[in-house]
Amino acid sequence: MRTTFLFFLGLMLSFSFLQAQSLAPKVGIGQWESFLPYGQTKALIETPDHIYAATDYGLFSVFKASGEFVLYNKITGLSDVGISTLAYSADYQRIFIGYENGNLDILGSDGRIMNRPAIKQNANITSGRSIRHIFCDSNQVYLSTEFGLVCYEQESGEFAQTTFTSMQVYASERLGQELFMATAMGLYKVPVEGVNLQDFNNWSKLGTADGLALDFYESFALGKMNGRLYADINDTLMRYDGQNFSHLPHNGENYMYTGRSKLRMQVNAFGTRLTMATGTNYVEVLFEDERLEGYFFDGDISGNIFDALSDRSSAIWMAGGKGLYRNNADGSLSPYLPEGPYNANVSSLGVDEYGVLWATGGLIDYVSVFFDGFGAYRYEDFDWQSYRPANRAELNGIDNLSCLAISPKDRSVYMGSFLAGLVQITKEDSIYVWDKDSPNTALQEAQGDANRTRITGLAFDDDNNLWMSNHKAVQPIVVKTEEGDWKSFANPYTSEIGPIAIDRYGYKWIVQLRGNNLLVFDSGELEVDGDERYKVLTPSNSELASSKVNCVVSDRSGSIWVGTDNGVTIFSCSVFDDNCSGLRPIINPDDFNGRLLENENIRSIAVDGANRKWIASDNGVFLLDGEDYSQIYYFTEENSPLFNNRVGAIAVDPESGQVYMATESGLQGFRAEATQGSNFANKSAVRVFPNPVRPNYEGQIAISGLVEDVNVKITDARGRLVFEQKAYGGQAVWNGYDYQGQKASPGVYLVFTVNSDGTERLNTKFLIVN
Repeated sequence: MRTTFLFFLGLMLSFSFLQAQSLAPKVGIGQWESFLPYGQTKALIETPDHIYAATDYGLFSVFKASGEFVLYNKITGLSDVGISTLAYSADYQRIFIGYENGNLDILGSDGRIMNRPAIKQNANITSGRSIRHIFCDSNQVYLSTEFGLVCYEQESGEFAQTTFTSMQVYASERLGQELFMATAMGLYKVPVEGVNLQDFNNWSKLGTADGLALDFYESFALGKMNGRLYADINDTLMRYDGQNFSHLPHNGENYMYTGRSKLRMQVNAFGTRLTMATGTNYVEVLFEDERLEGYFFDGDISGNIFDALSDRSSAIWMAGGKGLYRNNADGSLSPYLPEGPYNANVSSLGVDEYGVLWATGGLIDYVSVFFDGFGAYRYEDFDWQSYRPANRAELNGIDNLSCLAISPKDRSVYMGSFLAGLVQITKEDSIYVWDKDSPNTALQEAQGDANRTRITGLAFDDDNNLWMSNHKAVQPIVVKTEEGDWKSFANPYTSEIGPIAIDRYGYKWIVQLRGNNLLVFDSGELEVDGDERYKVLTPSNSELASSKVNCVVSDRSGSIWVGTDNGVTIFSCSVFDDNCSGLRPIINPDDFNGRLLENENIRSIAVDGANRKWIASDNGVFLLDGEDYSQIYYFTEENSPLFNNRVGAIAVDPESGQVYMATESGLQGFRAEATQGSNFANKSAVRVFPNPVRPNYEGQIAISGLVEDVNVKITDARGRLVFEQKAYGGQAVWNGYDYQGQKASPGVYLVFTVNSDGTERLNTKFLIVN
């Protein structure tokens, strides 16, 4: 099956509508990309040609005739993350998308998306706002929520009325001239005309007087078929004929037990089959003659099934804990899973020199052991590979993978487990594991927890030696040399240590997790014992912004950037010198002097090819200039397609400029301007993209493969200068407009580059066509 991705065109667009477009997965400069898991689906609907399935992070459709996917998420125009339910209005050919926070999107048949955020934004609603179910009744669309029933009118595009119930509403349906809703306290009904539907006192509770066996019960689902209403009453399925409820006999018994609570019901397009998802690996189908058939599926394949439907060909589609599946005539299951990582959780990121992305998915709080099974993910050539105990026997017992480092020599990736030591995955896909019991290593058990070998930080030095934090070990600072020798060192301050970075002097900057603050370790000569030096930096003896240090990174000049819960501190000197106390730059945003990113909780920092700093925080992502620290970008979920403001890890692909951001709502990318420059001019490496530039192209024109930080001039064929820029590392970008703001005319354009001392020069050209 082929996957078509939809991408958000533009840097920070605010919109009410967006035309969905099918584009290739490689995005242009200034565009966003999503990398979301599709292995857990929770709701689905059918349209004449497609099946739509929702995850916590987005929505995707399957074209039934070909199996082709289209992906929808916040980058493509959805307004939010956290989808809770779906519905299809056949009369208006619209898909309604409800969210856990009360937000509502409407996807039209033309691909345009309308956002209706009134419930989400209503400050008067003090309870939960989750939309649990959507019932489309021609012009009226009823939203069952945690606080009541809301009616939206398609013709006016407005919310017409709200019935506040003081209880959770799970579903609604109309039979004849009566509207029903299923709630945590039972079923209620009201005439659709002649009364005020907003007044909950006008709704009647259904009970023993209406043929039910109980007056106090719960009901989660409603469905209408063949002029009858069907409802789950606790664990029993019952019918309502417009006057009274009655039981449905089954298998010679007087009652039709579902055996389940919290059902979801869907009636097929022809009104002849009522499908019930049970939240287990069991699906029931009620036919129009009231015959009931049960279908058991292999839970190891499908997982628990949260929603199901019988399509126009009578095949059963299931949204479950392990993805979207279709039940075939022979009883086998066909998966419909777009490409993506196994899980949305990402604890660390790294990109090698060939643009291969690695991510660890383990949970980490530096205290608890989580048997998460998430493992690690690799993204290469638009393909995702998962490495988990479930699919790689070498990783059995290896959970909590939460930090990584990539060898600059052989592209092996090393990952640390908070449970079971050090893992290496080679470029040939071989896996090796070291722990406290491995022969000839220096790894040690965690003090107080002898069964654990905890690795919480990894970094390579210039000699390709791998340094690691062996958390809570007696000698927690460990090195594995390029030759395969091991050595460990004590830390006189604490054994509870975490992330590591190495500066231009070869000093190891190590986050201290107990007692906080920051350790700087000079290992001296590895062959010599006793020449080590240690220094602890605190807010008292340095400019460290806070004693709560979260991350450290070495930039392209070898300076150390330290991220704390109160902004950043920069060390550009030899820290063992008496006068090296660090720098907290004073900046002037909005005419107000303040320390750089003061009061921001910095969770991760990455450096791009122009030595700019990408800062992940609890309040979004910042891009800072490498020289004057000015703010170039500030992305939040409010002003950009960023999924979530809490961004835990960030990494940059030095070749393409792609910036990977691991938010709490999934992984995404932004294609930035900067790439890694070369040391000398190589005309064969220089590329202008696109070339030629077509008339309808509105993106950036990129000149890549340049010497680092060269000056770039673009002229027309007559020699008139139309653009000049210092390259972002190894790449310059031009929007195609000259200094007067006029779009460049068709013709040949010449590119001239020269570095600061004039020793590296290079010329090339490209074409703009009619």
